[in-house]
Amino acid sequence: MKERRRRNSNPKENPCLICGYEEYIWGTSLGGRNPAYFFPEGRGWFRISEPLHTRKCGWCGNVQFFSNLCDG
Repeated sequence: MKERRRRNSNPKENPCLICGYEEYIWGTSLGGRNPAYFFPEGRGWFRISEPLHTRKCGWCGNVQFFSNLCDG
């Protein structure tokens, strides 16, 4: 049985949550003509948006989204 790598404190560096594979295709998600953004709830009319980065597992095709809050 293949031993899984220990989870990292940076979620972007963790293996796939579905199959444990560690190779990804990084990209961005598009909604219409613009990239997808995250808008927090309850921030009033002038909300600060965060662009979403996307990775797709090279084995099972699972797609995950990350905001800039995970950069580090």
